[in-house]
Amino acid sequence: MHVGEGAGLKGTGEQLVLKYVREKTKNEKQVTIFDVGAMHGGYTKMASQVFGKAARIFAFEPSKAAFSTLKVTSGDIDNLQILNFGFGDRNSSITLYSDPERPGLSSVYNRNLDHFGKSLSDKEVVELKTIDQFCKTEKIEKIHFLKLDVEGHELKALQGASEMLNSGKIRFIQFEFGGCNIDSKTYFQDFFYLLKDNYRISRIVKDGLFEIKNYQESYETFKTTNFFAEYKMKQKIINIAIVVRDYDEAIKYYTETLNFNLVEDTSIAPGKRFVRVLPPGDSETSLLLAKASGKEQAAAIGNQTGGRVFLFLHTDDFWRDYEDYKSKGVEFVDTPRDEVYGIVAVFKDLYGNKWDLIQPK
Repeated sequence: MHVGEGAGLKGTGEQLVLKYVREKTKNEKQVTIFDVGAMHGGYTKMASQVFGKAARIFAFEPSKAAFSTLKVTSGDIDNLQILNFGFGDRNSSITLYSDPERPGLSSVYNRNLDHFGKSLSDKEVVELKTIDQFCKTEKIEKIHFLKLDVEGHELKALQGASEMLNSGKIRFIQFEFGGCNIDSKTYFQDFFYLLKDNYRISRIVKDGLFEIKNYQESYETFKTTNFFAEYKMKQKIINIAIVVRDYDEAIKYYTETLNFNLVEDTSIAPGKRFVRVLPPGDSETSLLLAKASGKEQAAAIGNQTGGRVFLFLHTDDFWRDYEDYKSKGVEFVDTPRDEVYGIVAVFKDLYGNKWDLIQPK
């Protein structure tokens, strides 16, 4: 489906992808776009037309001749910065091979094109940097859209963006895959396994996106095709507020009776503190001890869920913690029972909130 139809801009679906990204980023104050391998500026101009003044665009082109043309063809775009270098997995100077009659074939790999009756006979030394280092130097905190068309060097460019990728600071990626990857000896499998954990990967087709959920060897088709990767939404609960009478009273109970760890106790205003405790062995979801303010909040102490079990505490040794809590005066409201999901008993904390103590099966 649409394999081998990624060359050029018309009918490739690339404009639809730009519009998709524009819609997804419409609430951003400014969208940062990297056009890596900008060549003579066709894609750069199309991106500018779709995003208008909402975007700042960085166009990267290492070839001196193409860079000179790019400055002429795209000089009227106000929100554009044109840079005469490319990207790889390290800062380096490298040979760029090209054919004067087909500048779009320019590559840092001396491609064997005998079967097409062509050769990349011209050479020049160009500069490559890493996306990670460039973003640090330029204080670019996020790339909303990274477009890569660098004739076989796309994987190396992504490897040079590992910090940005792993921290979720690149939201959308478009990369080309085709004949150049024969010469760079890279495979679609390399891209898929590099990105799959954090990105949803699709093939760009003429009328949208075709999602690729699982890798198949049949995808190793070396004909020019564009792919799209969208960062997967990641959310997690980091704090759960529990209303308490007094900060120090609550800290003492949760740390000494329930063996929680105090991880933060910061004064943020007169009489107000930011206090967090964590169960031993947990590093993410903490209890935020919030001192009641006013009658309404005070009335909620110990009854935040109207009598239902409020919190579920998993343990790796039920009987150890059960006996320990009982020895410290913790009130269990029922006897331990063996359920299909594990051993469980309900206890009350010092305010009356109900907890499940559970050792999962």
